[in-house]
Amino acid sequence: MNSPSLLILCGVILVLFLSSIQKTNIGANPFSKKGLAVSILIGGIFGLIIRQFLFKNMQLIRQLRNANLLLEEKVKERTKKLNEQNKLLEEISNTDSLTSVANRRFLDLFLSIECKRLSRNTSSLSLIMCDIDHFKIFNDIYGHQAGDECLKKVAVALLSLARRGTDCVARYGGEEFIIVLPDTKIELAVHVAETARKAVENLCIPHEKPAKDKIVTMSFGVASISSEDRNYIDPSILISKADDALYMAKEAGRNRVIESKII
Repeated sequence: MNSPSLLILCGVILVLFLSSIQKTNIGANPFSKKGLAVSILIGGIFGLIIRQFLFKNMQLIRQLRNANLLLEEKVKERTKKLNEQNKLLEEISNTDSLTSVANRRFLDLFLSIECKRLSRNTSSLSLIMCDIDHFKIFNDIYGHQAGDECLKKVAVALLSLARRGTDCVARYGGEEFIIVLPDTKIELAVHVAETARKAVENLCIPHEKPAKDKIVTMSFGVASISSEDRNYIDPSILISKADDALYMAKEAGRNRVIESKII
């Protein structure tokens, strides 16, 4: 039985029921031919009214459902855009604007997290401090724009050596960079530093100051701590030791790698 017939039948039954109770003008016997005909007529009209009412309600429900689906899509799209914008803002706030490596703010946070992780695990944490040799003189000779280009090229060379997702290359300040190598012993860190030293040499950036090769070079200081050195697991100690080693590399003639052990 289709929907209109079902509604009409329901209307007839309802009219007959009301007539039998209230004994309206349909007659004393609502099941007589006359009463039945009137009941069918009234029931049909009543059924059509109900059908129209339900039809309009169904249309309204569909419209509301479609509106909700559209709203959900817009909310999802807006949320996605906001997440992308937030991610971009976070990257900008953590990145050095000139060299595109991590900035000092991110470095401090990264080192703090890695030192805390080291204190809970059995591992090693190494840090390489890098400094471009005679960079002030380079700027004086070639200008600050050339100096900026030099910094960018050196940053790219250093980034190429930090192949693991856990490694971090950051600009520490001016012409100084830091490479943080989690889960890395000092022997491997020294090897990475030596590879970086050669990579900077291979850039062949002209520089009048160095007496030997007449190119830009870089000095490196390496320090490392392990989970066994509980009293020395501190970012400031690690940076200080690497800086001491860098100073020794500078004093020894530059363009070299020197390591410093915490204990």
